[in-house]
Amino acid sequence: MEYIKTKKDLKDFIAYEEQLYEAKHASLFGPVYSEKQYIWRYISLLRYQEYHTNRGHRFLSLFYKYRRIKMGRKCGFNIPINVIDKGFLMFHIGNVLINAEKIGKNFDCGPNVACIAGGHDGGHPTVGDNVALGYGATLCGNITIANGIAVGACSFVNKTFLEENICIAGSPAKKISDNGSTTWGGCKIFQEIKNRKS
Repeated sequence: MEYIKTKKDLKDFIAYEEQLYEAKHASLFGPVYSEKQYIWRYISLLRYQEYHTNRGHRFLSLFYKYRRIKMGRKCGFNIPINVIDKGFLMFHIGNVLINAEKIGKNFDCGPNVACIAGGHDGGHPTVGDNVALGYGATLCGNITIANGIAVGACSFVNKTFLEENICIAGSPAKKISDNGSTTWGGCKIFQEIKNRKS
């Protein structure tokens, strides 16, 4: 799946996501002074690699891939291109392993999270829009997570949840409340950005 197909798509992604990190521009060069800036640079490299790969720009694709992977190894990010839609928010540096089929818009995650293949068929998770993964959460196997779901810290999710805007937690995870991701403090920035535009 290709989310960024044109230069306009790239600009839209960058303009939206830089607000999540309170960045003034896609800082691809020069020094970084904070954890948030470091994460933002990684996200920028991810988006630029997606664009150049999808446009068939082989040299630039390899250039951004090299820089992104090198940076990812330092902070534990293992995230493929063309999987996560617009609005990717990571709060802290820490291990993040993404091996999902598709992840929707406004996805936020804490450190030490994983979306991995598993189970008898080796399938990958599919994640809807506005999903939040708490610290240490794991999504495993050919499962679907509906829009607006919040996954509690250290939860292990190995089955599908199709009810929207709920909180799931535990190992194995089960529904624990009707308070979806929009009630989580860290996700309120998505609503703030939406309010600015309206």
